[in-house]
Order: sequence, then C-alpha cells, then structure tokens
Amino acid sequence: MYIDRIYLQNFRNIHRAEINFFPYFNIIEGKNGQGKTNLLESVYLLSTARSFRSRERGDFIRWESEGCELKGIVREGALERELAVSISPGGRRLTVNRNPVRRFSDFAWILQTVVFSPDDLLIVKGSPSLRRRYLDQLCFQLWRGYAGEAQKFNAALRHRNALLKTRGQSPAWREQMRAWTDQLLSYGARVSAYRQRAVERLDRELDRSFRLVADETKRARLVYRCSAAGDTQGGAPAQAPEQAQKNPVEGAHLETPPDDGLTRALREAYAEELSRRADHERLSGSTPVGPHRDDFAMLIDGREAQRFGSQGQQRLFVLSLKLGELSCLGDGNDGGGPPVLLLDDFSSELDAERIERSIEYLLGFGGQVILTTTSIARLPLPPSLRGKRFRVEQGVVEDLGELRACK
Repeated sequence: MYIDRIYLQNFRNIHRAEINFFPYFNIIEGKNGQGKTNLLESVYLLSTARSFRSRERGDFIRWESEGCELKGIVREGALERELAVSISPGGRRLTVNRNPVRRFSDFAWILQTVVFSPDDLLIVKGSPSLRRRYLDQLCFQLWRGYAGEAQKFNAALRHRNALLKTRGQSPAWREQMRAWTDQLLSYGARVSAYRQRAVERLDRELDRSFRLVADETKRARLVYRCSAAGDTQGGAPAQAPEQAQKNPVEGAHLETPPDDGLTRALREAYAEELSRRADHERLSGSTPVGPHRDDFAMLIDGREAQRFGSQGQQRLFVLSLKLGELSCLGDGNDGGGPPVLLLDDFSSELDAERIERSIEYLLGFGGQVILTTTSIARLPLPPSLRGKRFRVEQGVVEDLGELRACK
C-alpha cells in the first residue's frame, strides 16, 4: 500500500499543489518554515482525519481562505481508492471514492501510516496521558474493534465519576454505583488486557530495531505499569509487561478477544485496589484506578530513558519505537503490506553513523518512505536508491525528479 499522489488546496501555507510520490523513497528538501512538514501532515490527515501537530481546524486553513481541501490516491495492488478531507471553520467532511462517510472508523486507517516527528520526544519526556494516546493510535490501527471497548470504558468512567461527585448515600445511589463499577471493571480489564498484549508485541520489535539503528549492545524495553498492580508482564498483574492501549495481539484488524485468564486477573486487581481506596475516591470525586491511570516505562538496560537517557538516546529510542510499529502493523495488515512511514527531520540531532544505519534500516523496510530534511547532503544515500526528490520553498512544491537523476 502506498500514497500515489495528493492534491492540496489552501492547506496551511500551500495555495495549490499536486504531488506525485514514488512508491518507495521520497525526500522533501527545504529550509525550516517553508512547508515541508505540511506535506507529511497532509498525508497523515488523509490516513487518520487528524493531525500529529494541531487540533484546531483553523490552523489547517490558509490565511484569508474559507476552507481547505485534501485529496489522496491510495494504491494497494490493482486497487485504487480516493480519500478526501474538506475542512472549514465549522467542521470537516470525509469521503472515500467521493462517497461521504458517516463514521470515523470507516475512513481512518484505510491508508496506514507511522509518523516520526521531533515532538515525539514527548512520548519519553512528557506526561502519561501522551504515552497512552500514542498507544491508542497504534492499537486503533492494529484492531479496529478496540474502539468500541474503549468507548464503553470511557462512558462507564464518566458516569461513575459524575456519581462520585454527588457523594450520595441512598440505596438508589449505591445501586447505580455498583452498576457503573461493574461496567468499569469489565471494560477496564479488557482495555488493559488488550494493551498488555499489544505492548508485548511492540516490545519485541523495539529491541530489535534499537540494536540495529543505535548499534547498541544495550537492551531497549517497554514495561506496562498497571495502576492496580505496578509493573506487569505476560499474563497477570505483578510480573512485568508493558503498555498497550486498546487491543489483542493476533494480527491486525482481527476481533480476537483478550485472554480470559489475564482479563479476570486484571478485573480482580482493579476491584481490590478500588476497594482499598474507597475513602480516597469518595473525597476526590474521581476514580483513582483503571486504564486511564496506567502508564508505561521506556527502559535502556533496565534504567528509565526518561530519567537517565541522554537526548540522543531518547531520540533513538523513539525512532526505534516507530520503526518497531512498522513491523507490528506490517505483519498483520491483511496482505496490504507495510504502512507508509513519514519521517519529519529525523536526522537532526543524530550523528553521521546513526543516520547511515537508519537509512540502511529503511532500505530494507520495503514500504513507502516520505521524509523531510533541510539538506539532502546530510543523508548518506546509496547510488542504487530508487526514489524521488522534492523541494519546498514558501509553500511551493517543486518535483526534482528521480533521485538517481539528481546525483
């Protein structure tokens, strides 16, 4: 699967553009602030209907324009599909093959993508909510059915918290609390089980990509931290897995339920911890335990990268994590091949050796790569590389032709 071409109108600083991508390597060159990242963002929007940079619709619309249009042609073997996103201050409109889609799930991830940007360092350095959101996006791509489980859990959590804030004590109040607690535990245990199984898979790929890209003898790990039982792994709370967020691990887009034994163990652990902290939650008016409080640690040789890793190690860790996603998604993509990899200025803050090793990894990836750089001279590209080169200046995109012709 790859993005064949995109059409943009009034998107960010781009007035009009038509870009014909190469199925494999694509390099977008330009100085900072010219619009390189806007091109990556447009592909990501066509994949997810969301941005990896902004949540404000107005940010997407070119100055003094009423709205913006994005259209992409996606190829998967002989199949061709047209994805389109129209954005105005009042909302957005999504279409597939020019037919409006009513549900987000009918549009998102038709084109699978993995994006790496400088802001992804926040996965390591930022709050637990950012790490949970990162895994949400991964698991939505792995298992579409997870969205329903997550929605039911979030609904139970909202109702339960609203009930806690009333501080009622009547029989009717207690009955409602029991009902919402039961749903919270059931869906929460499933969400957590999905997350743990997904992270076990990502953890295996992470260690491999970290060794190859970083040329390190050190081990990279993810460790899921369940709010009911500390670190967990491989089955029951209190051993040591990782963080996932929304689904099981038997192949992308399958509806495989989480392991019953793990789900029961998690439900029991959450129930026990809620009982232990009953006085606290009545005072705070919020639920202190559940997937919404879980986190995951990122470890290099058993030490937290957040606290002990250098800036370079943290960046390599996140890059390796994203490369691990490629394997996770590609292995179970229903025959659609690997996702499209979007790399925004990935070579910054990496030394020449790490850049070269990353390029070697990407050459063996086999899928479509679209990357940005301030200078193509920073990239040690082999003469045999097949691809295309583009230049962006003040929102104008110039197609410079095949990479081999540009040597």
